Amino acid sequence: MLNEEECNEYQTITYFGAVSTSNRFPIFSPSAEVPGIGHFLDGGYFDNSGLTSLLGFQKYLESIQRVNQLPFNNEAVFVIIDNSTERYLAEVIENKLNACKDVTATGELSAVLQTLTYIDKIPKYMEGYIRNEYKMIRINLPQPLNYDEVVSMLKGHPYNPTSIMELIEDSNRRIDSVLIADGDYEYDLWGRVNPPLARLISEPGVYYMKAMVKHHPDVKNKIKLIKKMLYSE
Repeated sequence: MLNEEECNEYQTITYFGAVSTSNRFPIFSPSAEVPGIGHFLDGGYFDNSGLTSLLGFQKYLESIQRVNQLPFNNEAVFVIIDNSTERYLAEVIENKLNACKDVTATGELSAVLQTLTYIDKIPKYMEGYIRNEYKMIRINLPQPLNYDEVVSMLKGHPYNPTSIMELIEDSNRRIDSVLIADGDYEYDLWGRVNPPLARLISEPGVYYMKAMVKHHPDVKNKIKLIKKMLYSE
C-alpha cells in the first residue's frame, strides 16, 4: 500500500510508485492500493495488447470528424508488434497445423486456472474486429522455438511432427544467421538468447531485438509494407 501521508501531501504518487501500481498481476504480485481511491492491477490483466485503447482512440477521432464535418481521407492502419512466443510459433507453422493425436488430458482445476489466466482472449477478439474494419499489419518478434512449445500450444502431438520440426529448425537457423551477421550482437559471447519481457530486459536482449528489426527478412518486409502505406498517396 502506498504511504497515505505522502499521497495527501503531494496529491500524487511518485514515478516509481506509478510504475509499480501498473505492474501488478494477480497470483504473481498483490494489487496496489491507493488510499481513498482503490486497488489497481496491470492493464494487461484486461487487455494485454492495448488494442482496446487504440480502437477507442480511433473511434474518438472518427466522431470528431463526423461532428465537425472535417475531411478525413486517411485510412487508419493498425500495427501490432508482438513478442509472444505462441504468436510467432503459429506464424512459422501456420500451414502445418492439423488435428492432433495423443491429446494431452487436462484436469478440471487446471482447465479453470488456464482459462482464468489466459490473457489473449480480449486481444484476439479485438484483433478480429479490427481486421474486418481497418487495415492491420502484425509484426511478430522472431525468437528461438522448439517442438515442445508446439505440443504445449496444441495440447497434443500433431500428425506431421517431422515437417513442423523442419520449419522450426529453419526459423532458428535464420535467427542465428541474423545474429552472426549483426555487427553489434556478440554471438560468440551471448549465443542465441531468448528475448525476455520488458521488465527483465538485458543488454543481450536489447541487441537481439535490434538485430531482428534491422536484418530479419520477415520483419524488414513488414516494415517496408508499413512505410509503403504511410507514404503512398
